[in-house]
Amino acid sequence: MAQELTTVKKTLKNHCIQLLDRTNVIATGVGYKITGGQKTSALSIVCSVSKKVVASQLSGTDLVPATLDGIPTDVIETGVIRALQSPTEKYRPAPGGVSIGHRDITAGTLGCLVKKGGRSVILSNNHVLANSNAAEIGDPILQPGPHDGGRYPEDHIADLEQFVPINIIGAPSDCPTATGIASFLNGIARLLGSSVQLQAIDQQATENLVDAAIARPLNPEDV
Repeated sequence: MAQELTTVKKTLKNHCIQLLDRTNVIATGVGYKITGGQKTSALSIVCSVSKKVVASQLSGTDLVPATLDGIPTDVIETGVIRALQSPTEKYRPAPGGVSIGHRDITAGTLGCLVKKGGRSVILSNNHVLANSNAAEIGDPILQPGPHDGGRYPEDHIADLEQFVPINIIGAPSDCPTATGIASFLNGIARLLGSSVQLQAIDQQATENLVDAAIARPLNPEDV
């Protein structure tokens, strides 16, 4: 596989300039050939075009050949690619890198799409999609995030599906014994006229390994 990839990349390097000279070709790369809407296992030289047109409407010099040095080609319509677009705008479909966030946060970044049970889900951070553990499963996710103008329900793109809890150093403890003792001692302190208050906290035993959460898109076409 590695040798095959090296061969395809070398072939692309040899023909890249000539491919980009063709009308409508705006980018080249290496990818698996798509046939009949399905990805195959065949590596190919991919030519991105602003708009696909039938071969009869192109001159011979503008046609992308079916193969280059024995390597198959694939023509994919991507539209015009513009760099440095604002990541805080509303996008449908929403790509990785744009503003997103739980309804109750400011804004974060949409990481990428991953597969779960055959479905595409949005992957980002816990603090972006799950409001640093404070969210409930099913909470709405907005794109763009609230800080960037996202509003519910018009910008509701997904629902929180799952998250890995993060340990926050110094977070309030939920241990009833510890909080009960702290409350008792605070009561005594108030009777003695002290303004100092105690708070039970969790001691973080280990470092966080991940800060991750996923959200289920309301409409698969929106991502």
